[in-house]
This record gives sequence, structure tokens and C-alpha cells, in this order.
Amino acid sequence: MEKKLLPALVFSLLFFCFNWVSLWGQSSPPSNGLEMSNYKKLSLAVSMPGNYGTLLDLDKERVSIKCKLKFNQAGITLTESDGAEAILLVKIDIEGLAYHLGLDFSRMVTYSVADKGDYRVDGITWALGTTGTHEDSAGIIMLALDELLDIFLDQYLNTNQ
Repeated sequence: MEKKLLPALVFSLLFFCFNWVSLWGQSSPPSNGLEMSNYKKLSLAVSMPGNYGTLLDLDKERVSIKCKLKFNQAGITLTESDGAEAILLVKIDIEGLAYHLGLDFSRMVTYSVADKGDYRVDGITWALGTTGTHEDSAGIIMLALDELLDIFLDQYLNTNQ
């Protein structure tokens, strides 16, 4: 009886392997949400509170300049228009001595709902953030921004080059 089971077991194993290899070959590469057709052009938006940020000598212009210089070094043009296929939103929130800094990578996303159709909306496909205390120093927040931008650029460039 064992001799009859062996061919069936071998056949089952081979069938499983061929189907798994076939399915594996059809799957798309893993995605992190940063894939772009033209990664060298990206829109930038900066969101931050007006009052407390100014007390720290921190404003949208200073943050935008920091981002643009960093991205220019990597060969990427940041624009403030809607001309790119995605946008990087830099968000800074300040409350007392605490701050939260976030990066959101946003783009048009399509999804389907059974019996209702396809939808296209603006969606965040990648996000990163950090929270800390600023000790009344904009430099601490700018250092945290520099670190987050390094992480973003590393992943963004590795995905698109």
C-alpha cells in the first residue's frame, strides 16, 4: 500500500510546486507607495501653525527652503504647483514645548467597490512622523526634519532609480 501512495504524493508535491511558481511569477513587485513615472519632479506643501512657529523663528518659507535644498542635492525638483503626479506634505504642529513633525506622500489612488464601480481619490500612500520637545529652539525641529527627509529620500530614490 505504501508503494501506491508514493506516486500520488510525488504528483501532489509537483502539482503544488508548479502552481506556486506560476502564481509567484505573476505577482507584481512589492510596493511601498512611492513609485513614480517621473520621480524627479515632486510637489511640496508645508502646513504649520502661524503663531507659535513665528515665536521660534520657524515659518513655511524656512521649511520650504530646507526641503528644496535637500531635494536639489538628490537631483529632484520640488515645486509648489500641482504639476507633479504626487505631493510631499510637510506638517509641523506645535503645542507648548512639544512638536509633531510629519511627512505624507499623497497621490491619486484608484480603488474598486463591487457593484458600485471604480473610484479615484487623493490618498496618502506613505507617511512618517516624529514627536519631541523643541526647548524653544527651531533648530531642534529643523534637525528632526532633516532626519525625516533623509529617510524619505533614501526610500524614494531606492524605489524609483
